[in-house]
Amino acid sequence: MNEKDRLEQLFSLFYSQNASAKEIDEFFRLIEDVPNEVLEALAHKYFEAGKEQELLFPSQLREKLYAKIIDVGNIPAPDGDRNNFIRHFARFGWAAAVIAAILIGVLLYPWTGRQGRDGTLADAANKHQHYLKDTSAVQVHGTADTVGSALAESVINVAELTRLSGVADGFSTITVPYGKRSELMLPDSSKVWLNAGSQLTFPSVFDASNNEVFLIGEGYFEVTERKTTPFYVRTADMNIKVMGTSFNVSAYPDDGYTSAVLLSGKIEIEPASTLDFQNIAIAPGTSAMLNRTDKKLKIQRVTAEDEISWTKRQLILKNTQLSEILTRLSRIYNAEIVDNFGRDSAVTFSGKLDLTMPLTDVLKIIYDSNGEYQINQIEGRYVISE
Repeated sequence: MNEKDRLEQLFSLFYSQNASAKEIDEFFRLIEDVPNEVLEALAHKYFEAGKEQELLFPSQLREKLYAKIIDVGNIPAPDGDRNNFIRHFARFGWAAAVIAAILIGVLLYPWTGRQGRDGTLADAANKHQHYLKDTSAVQVHGTADTVGSALAESVINVAELTRLSGVADGFSTITVPYGKRSELMLPDSSKVWLNAGSQLTFPSVFDASNNEVFLIGEGYFEVTERKTTPFYVRTADMNIKVMGTSFNVSAYPDDGYTSAVLLSGKIEIEPASTLDFQNIAIAPGTSAMLNRTDKKLKIQRVTAEDEISWTKRQLILKNTQLSEILTRLSRIYNAEIVDNFGRDSAVTFSGKLDLTMPLTDVLKIIYDSNGEYQINQIEGRYVISE
């Protein structure tokens, strides 16, 4: 696929809000590099179709889009009057028009204080996502990528880490690759356990006025009780407002959902990006799960302790589909699992898996009831076949 076709494909994904974080990053890289005439052609296509009126994009992309418009079109920075800002486009050529097309929906979407807070933190989190594939060790990265040391401590002290890193202003990201887990102590004494394939981004200056984190992946939080200023856990789909609570959040980009499960205390679920659901407080033993396909939030009772079984090296299954089990095991063991045996991926399992066991033994528990099979292991790749 040539560069032009790939850009159009990514734009379509971006336009329909189905682009992954990786595809969003690639989209912005292509916009930087492709000739202006390619951007012009794409802009004409979408403007002529009138699609710009429907464009709505996540608020965390706001700052990046503004910066791009100002850079490409040499347009003065916005002065707060959105109508005046839109009129600036009449004075510039199609070099900036494709960016205008992307931005129209964002400008038409209400600007709120909550959305304004999301942007820079999310940008830093998305920027560092590629480190999950680039490292096999737990690492920390600063805003300017000046930090990248491997972390071997059993409990990572975030306050000490940021002090030693010298990143005084901006954001840092802890990366926990597939096959690893990690425990963090935040500056306010809150604790976070990060599951395999997870990242936590936080302000380098973490205090009462700036106590928010952005999670990609899965984390279990025990947040210190606070009387006034709430603590926020932000994800691509939802924000969790906390006043002192223990809860689990799962927000893997390749899952079809984002969920928050409350063990104790109280949390409030708020929509992020362009999602539109009412803020809702949930009680202990309750799960709030957002389906990324239909954008609906489902509240239900659960056995909350089962949701954090991964912190005890266990995996509790309750009518869990085989496809989801294999995805989880792939993250936990940092292994590719290929089912050439032909078992129905929708078949469900209930029970408990011991994650201290070798992956081959765990897979045998799943496949032993289905006749003759074999598991071949080649360089981290596990192939199940007849």
